[in-house]
Amino acid sequence: VGGDKAPASLHQRMSRAVGKPLLEMCGMTETGFYAINPYQGPVKIGSIGLAMRGVAVRIVNEEGIDTEPGKTGRMVVRTSDMMVGYWNETLMTHRAVREGWLDTGDLAWADDDGYMWFVGRVKEMIARGAFKVSPAMVEEVLVAFPGIERAAVVGISDAVYGQLPFAFYQLKLGANDPGEDALKKWATERLELLAVPVNCVPIEQWPITTQGKLDRNRLIWMAEAGAVL
Repeated sequence: VGGDKAPASLHQRMSRAVGKPLLEMCGMTETGFYAINPYQGPVKIGSIGLAMRGVAVRIVNEEGIDTEPGKTGRMVVRTSDMMVGYWNETLMTHRAVREGWLDTGDLAWADDDGYMWFVGRVKEMIARGAFKVSPAMVEEVLVAFPGIERAAVVGISDAVYGQLPFAFYQLKLGANDPGEDALKKWATERLELLAVPVNCVPIEQWPITTQGKLDRNRLIWMAEAGAVL
């Protein structure tokens, strides 16, 4: 499975249904797939796995130096399947590809076994003042609340902090709505205070892009306009 982070509940349902583990993988149009949980195992739920055969993946800091295990950095990829460049976009190509490595624009960290863990897309990180909020990390905490099927966190504009985290959530079939106060209390006990969403709003239907992915720009508009599907 790829395209978005698969919650633990989906792993459990797939395992019960087919008797085999769900393998998370990661890739992009510019490189093809570059990481996957190996077929022979072990499968680490929540990880995008190891670099695929014939692909080199590094996690680097702002200076381009490889990070230590457990430290978050940007993923850069080198593969024979990599793009030559963006059509008629020399500047974009120069920014993306440096010395044969393509900057994915994604943040991740690696554990001691080399398994990589997706943190978020650089452009989706929420800047609450000087504090950086990872939407994926907050979403994972909210989905762990009993009765929550899915969550999405986006950054809304704020005159003081620049951005504030705003959460949408969808209930499992038949589950009771815990309400905003309960979810914020749950998040406060598990996250840095500045990462706790300022609002938690239920949603029935997720906005989807033409590529079939979650439309986060639409969610930002909905949050700032007070419109809910």
